[in-house]
Amino acid sequence: MNILMIGRGIPAKQNPEFGIFEMDQAKAVARAGNHVIYFAVDLRSLRRWRKWGLIQGRYDGVEWFVYNLPIGPIPLRIRSILGRIVLNKMYDRILQNSPDVIHAHFAHIGYMAIDIIKKNHIPFIITEHLSDMNNEVIGDNILNIAKETFHNASRVIAVSNTLADSIKKKTGVNCEVIPNIMGESSFFKCRKIPHKGMRYIATCSLIERKRPKLLVQSFFKLYSKYKDVYLGFIGDGEQRHMLENLVKKLGIEKRVRFYGKRTREQMAKIYRKYDCFVLPSARETFGVAYIEAMSAGLPVIATICGGPEEFVTKENGMLISIDNEQELTDAMEKMYHTNKEYDVNKMRAYIQEHFSMEAVADRICAVYKKVLRESL
Repeated sequence: MNILMIGRGIPAKQNPEFGIFEMDQAKAVARAGNHVIYFAVDLRSLRRWRKWGLIQGRYDGVEWFVYNLPIGPIPLRIRSILGRIVLNKMYDRILQNSPDVIHAHFAHIGYMAIDIIKKNHIPFIITEHLSDMNNEVIGDNILNIAKETFHNASRVIAVSNTLADSIKKKTGVNCEVIPNIMGESSFFKCRKIPHKGMRYIATCSLIERKRPKLLVQSFFKLYSKYKDVYLGFIGDGEQRHMLENLVKKLGIEKRVRFYGKRTREQMAKIYRKYDCFVLPSARETFGVAYIEAMSAGLPVIATICGGPEEFVTKENGMLISIDNEQELTDAMEKMYHTNKEYDVNKMRAYIQEHFSMEAVADRICAVYKKVLRESL
């Protein structure tokens, strides 16, 4: 099959996680024997420095084209209309033949492709990842764009059952559920580096929704009882400066390390030095960071927040309530005593079976074949 996949952008050194979900799926679908071309219109602000205009390349079997148009903070609908204009031009100028299927990620990205699918009568699939769809209240612009996009799609895929339920409730559209991909094999190759003490690690954007402050506060409680504990953060964000000041105020700056942004390969190397992954997020649509940690052999502490509860079990970690500092502290203390009881091989086998490139690509390609049969 010839597939046109459309996403936000491509991972780069400055922001290695941007567009990573989309590129993982593009690579997986290509490895399954399909011809995949990847398009993106990157409308992020000038602060995200990059070359203007069209850039292109080839990565792991996927030919990609990204048009960089830094326009800054403008209303979502205007941004989406501009993206639609650029995407139409990319489609007309780059593609020599029409694809069999167009597969877009995120409703606001799929919105840009609506003219193309209407004009060319191509089966259209959307995968939704956006955690805002799980909010009780959602902005009118986001909701209206989502409704228009979903109702023009042949299929809508959600990355978790919770997200699928939210989409059904808010838009009336039924979704198929296919999880995100565990796209980096280097995590499976992690081998622990012997060390003293108990080390906890969190990988996330340092923003309110991920609750990094709550984690620091719970860690401080744990440290008051156990002096051989350590905490690491991989990632960056608007709360980093506040968190660094809080760590200094609590007098635990020698126990907490901020790594900043890292590539997946670098993350895998860091995970070798740690014993447990912990992220008390208030909202997730899936939670790739948790399955990456599990594949590296780390048991996890996660919250019941929309995604992790679908794959975190007593075999690979613990589930706790949202915004409960004492419950988080108790879970970290329990993990202090039990982390060596988890079977690393079982954790990795579970991830491989359910979230590997091969497993997820098979399910995505089955959807492609289904919509193609229906379009005949």
